[in-house]
Amino acid sequence: MSYVNDNNFVRWNANPFGEDCFYTLPLLQGDTLQIMFNYTLDDAVVPFSTLRLGLYNETDSAFYLLDIASITQVTIVGASYVIHFSWTVPPLPPKARFRFMLYEASFSAFYYFSNSLQPVSSSNYTGLVKYRNAVDTLGYAYTSASSFYNQIRVGLWTGRPTPIENVIGYQTYLNNTIRTRTSINKKREFETRFFDEGAHVAFFAMLAQSEFYIDDVRFKKAEGDEYSITWSEFDDEQIGNGSVELMVDDYSEAINLC
Repeated sequence: MSYVNDNNFVRWNANPFGEDCFYTLPLLQGDTLQIMFNYTLDDAVVPFSTLRLGLYNETDSAFYLLDIASITQVTIVGASYVIHFSWTVPPLPPKARFRFMLYEASFSAFYYFSNSLQPVSSSNYTGLVKYRNAVDTLGYAYTSASSFYNQIRVGLWTGRPTPIENVIGYQTYLNNTIRTRTSINKKREFETRFFDEGAHVAFFAMLAQSEFYIDDVRFKKAEGDEYSITWSEFDDEQIGNGSVELMVDDYSEAINLC
């Protein structure tokens, strides 16, 4: 049995050491990651108090760090739960690959593991995305975690800003426009890099949240802004780059002309 939440950049599988979860996320030392995910366990059989979160080194096939963060549990219905946690990336071996692992404290069982994470030495061609919604949506229990934001680093190219002009005025009988006020907003183009289908869905889901940031700048998706994907010409790779233009949420330069 496997469980993958395609609305989340960090996807989870309930068959440790079994099938993969594909997209590999960059890990940059000093980043604080904040992650929420769903899981299904019978609390009467596997009490939440016995669960721990570790960092598994898949390169060496062994745990690298144990009990790395405090985890908070929210009950949804029956044996379905949401966990969220915060973790600051420590120094890590540069060529290793890691996974988050949810395990039993006595090591008697391993329950969920994440997709792979790869240490990177710089933030080049990546972006730290942060997002939440005003109410519960897409499997995220935001109402029960009112101060929680998802936060993760992803492969991302950030383009140059483009100014957007908005003009307020009136027209004369000669059909000339008399400007009374001009405001200038700013858009940026973003390109996601080498995402699989699940990562593209997660990025698209982020754009649907009521509040989202890229590298600490708040953006908004205007009506008509589309997230388009160009897939690899090699079908077996099942990866592609996505692109979207987003408006800077709080940027506005106003020019009063009369």
